[in-house]
Amino acid sequence: PIEIFSMLSMVAYNSLQSAGILNIETFFNLFVREKSEQVVDYAERITIKDVIRGYENRIVLQRHIHNHILFRTGQEVGIRRPCKIVIPLVSVVENNVARRLKSDESILSYLTMTAVQRKQQQNIVARMQIATEKGARTDKGMLFRALNQSLDNALSPFLVKGHPEPKDAVDFVINSPKVHYTMLCIASVKKWHEDRGEKVSGQLIYLNRGNDFFPHIKDYLHDQVGFKRGVKWGKVTVDEVEILDGGANQTKKNNVIDAFNANVVKVIIGSQTIREGVDLQKRTTVGYNLYPSWNPTDIQQWDGRFERFGNHFGYV
Repeated sequence: PIEIFSMLSMVAYNSLQSAGILNIETFFNLFVREKSEQVVDYAERITIKDVIRGYENRIVLQRHIHNHILFRTGQEVGIRRPCKIVIPLVSVVENNVARRLKSDESILSYLTMTAVQRKQQQNIVARMQIATEKGARTDKGMLFRALNQSLDNALSPFLVKGHPEPKDAVDFVINSPKVHYTMLCIASVKKWHEDRGEKVSGQLIYLNRGNDFFPHIKDYLHDQVGFKRGVKWGKVTVDEVEILDGGANQTKKNNVIDAFNANVVKVIIGSQTIREGVDLQKRTTVGYNLYPSWNPTDIQQWDGRFERFGNHFGYV
């Protein structure tokens, strides 16, 4: 909504004025359906977040937009984007009709919990049931914390409070099925390029929790998969696997992004820092979303890091 208002304020200023839309507050009150919701942050604190649910008075807003902005899709103006393949792959579109793939044609990525994960999940579900027992007032605090712990457990059992710390990077990865599967995929992409004598393409890992365990993933990729440390690039030294999270300063962030787009850094492990507002598409072939958001806009933002104009590869 802010981008729409910004564009209209430049190209349709007089139209907005005549409609009595004099500022962004009026614009939001007239067109944006917003709601405050309780959410659980990474520290399991219950906070209030403003969420945009949709638009009000859409016909009026569309009239403002279409009267002043000539909209064309990227395809209409000849912008070429890579073809995106989403795993698990269970259907394809042929002649504008979706076709369900046979079992031998599909590519699945469904994972089985470890025994520890399953036990922890049973305990989490039990707490959810206590929080929502019939005849009692729902304990929203307990419910939200249990839901958050469920997300932690799905990523790795080590993220759940009370679970012992991993012995090392191998222990963490092997006992975290989602992370382990990602490591196997990254290794397969690396081998595919190396077998053909090519430079290894870029790969992105997105997780919006578990930042304390990012170094374990990085160490595993160096020590077990074979990515290099201490690569000289111009005046800076980088590793082929780098971490970008909230703790990275702007200088490091810029150096890592530039080195990644130059195909020096091969893998970036990142949090919200890489989900939006950065261009990582030049040599990226695979993005691993280990923490899919409930908000479709966030998923689109993540896809936009590599599925966009300027990618050297035809498929991502």
